[in-house]
Amino acid sequence: MEMEQLSSEISSVHTAISHLNHAAMVKQEQLERLQRCESQLAPLEDDLQNYSRLIKKPELHSENWMGSNAQEFEGIREESMVTPLNELINFQYSQLKESLANKISELKSEIQSLQSQVSSQRARLSQLESQSKELAANG
Repeated sequence: MEMEQLSSEISSVHTAISHLNHAAMVKQEQLERLQRCESQLAPLEDDLQNYSRLIKKPELHSENWMGSNAQEFEGIREESMVTPLNELINFQYSQLKESLANKISELKSEIQSLQSQVSSQRARLSQLESQSKELAANG
């Protein structure tokens, strides 16, 4: 391999390493944002559970309130507040946590892959630089 070709290949590998490092950095920033989001989301589950209990207060029963207004109020409270909040807690919140966990896992894998590619490119660069030194010494 000629010196000019080696220099070109070395330059190409440097560029590839730079691009891979940049991509890994971007993925790492995305990962950190998602991890912050995940940590901020965790305490909200307790808040939602507390709200669910609060919505059911006051407890209405025949000793403290009865009649059509009581039944209508209880129906509205159940339909408009309790059921949607339970759906939010049991389905949407769980789905969001799962989606975040999956995306975090995906990003970790992508970062690991990019770091592996960087290592491979660095090994290739080391080989090319050795060849370049040998060629310079012999030439």
